[in-house]
Amino acid sequence: MYSSKTFGDRVKYIRHRLNITQKELSDRIDMDDGSLRRIEAGRTNPILSTICCVSRGLRIPIYLFFLPSEKLMDYFDQPLDT
Repeated sequence: MYSSKTFGDRVKYIRHRLNITQKELSDRIDMDDGSLRRIEAGRTNPILSTICCVSRGLRIPIYLFFLPSEKLMDYFDQPLDT
């Protein structure tokens, strides 16, 4: 099962890898800071449209949220596009 904690952990991991603050991401996706904090903490289950918004805000393909952890880390071990 894919838990909200896992999703939130992945958002936080990706956001950190891309050097984006919570405030910057919440501004990009027009989301309340507290809502993003709840997502990253796994205290809320985001709906698909929210997941899509987060993906767009991070400028990543949505499928990254659903990769096995080791594949996600491998993806970000590659040089990032600048």
